[in-house]
Amino acid sequence: MTSTRAVGGFSLLEIMIAFVGIAMLLGVLMQLFDKGLDTVRVGERYSRATVIAQSRLAAVGLEQPIEEGVTSGMAEDVFHWRMTVTPYSDAHLPAGQGTLQPLTVQVEVFWEDAGEPRMVSLTSIRLRSLRS
Repeated sequence: MTSTRAVGGFSLLEIMIAFVGIAMLLGVLMQLFDKGLDTVRVGERYSRATVIAQSRLAAVGLEQPIEEGVTSGMAEDVFHWRMTVTPYSDAHLPAGQGTLQPLTVQVEVFWEDAGEPRMVSLTSIRLRSLRS
């Protein structure tokens, strides 16, 4: 009387295939996590550059006089900024009338991220008194 029994369990080949599948899945998940961290870092840099540009715009007319020209500087050893003040031009604006002159103020903040140049630019209009 010989009886044949079915042997339960997994073969070595089945276990190896499962481990390879899990390893591939973990590799894909790690790449997605890494890309997510890069996106967060780039977003943080853009936010910081925007804050620098906003603070430069806020200083015009308060901490520094409104004068036409270009000024530049560096912030936090990473960001370079350039502020350009030019006369505002509008075809519908009467020329030479009034006691205030509108000026366009543009602030650009530059930095490099992973070898790629990045930039944030903000523009505003400020009024300068023509009376001395």
